Amino acid sequence: DGLRRLSGNEYLLVTKHPHHIPSHLITPLSLNDIPPRVAQTMENEDSWDFDICKLEGVTIKRNEYRTLRQAIIDMVLATEMTKHFEHVNKFVNSINKPLAALEENGANGDADSVKSILTSPENRILIKRMLIKCADISNPCRPLELCIEWAGRISEEYFAQTDEEKRLGLPVVMPVFDRNTCSIPKSQISFIDYFITDMFDAWDEFADLPNLMQHLDNNFKYWKKLDEKKLRSLRPPPE
Repeated sequence: DGLRRLSGNEYLLVTKHPHHIPSHLITPLSLNDIPPRVAQTMENEDSWDFDICKLEGVTIKRNEYRTLRQAIIDMVLATEMTKHFEHVNKFVNSINKPLAALEENGANGDADSVKSILTSPENRILIKRMLIKCADISNPCRPLELCIEWAGRISEEYFAQTDEEKRLGLPVVMPVFDRNTCSIPKSQISFIDYFITDMFDAWDEFADLPNLMQHLDNNFKYWKKLDEKKLRSLRPPPE
């Protein structure tokens, strides 16, 4: 979940977690997502124990591998939630709006115009960023039972972090996630309203994903119904 990454970064910075941060990784995202030995290896290619370019069946060249590696790093860093709105706005302005303008002008069948939008290096990067971002925080767009399961797991992770911050006498990064007072339905409603709806509207306009959008609508109504009943739990009480 995106908030995990954002709040986790704050927690790791405050606690001065000893994980190594490669100098070329520009955000603390690496602290959460890259084990220390892997991070060190990524920084120093001389320490690699094998050459992926020489593995059986692999024909990738060294320069192609470097390009691929940089693209993967860029996609991982795109899940950093502090830049969420920047990535979404760039995608909408650089891809969705130009494609919509072509359609409006009756040029949606102009393969060359569409191809020039979709295959420019800058826009290919934006598409990959949006793809990984939508996958990263897609739990509100899953079938209801999966959505509830992941909401519970994520909430418990936040509760545990808040418990630990209190135990250590640290500033509480997300006070709303106090296990004694938190309303999980309210937190899910806020998350969907603030991060999910606009991003998935943009991705649906690009990729046409009616099933995911229906799940999103169903899940939002589910959390709203619980909230209207003043319930703070994942599920209503058994009847």
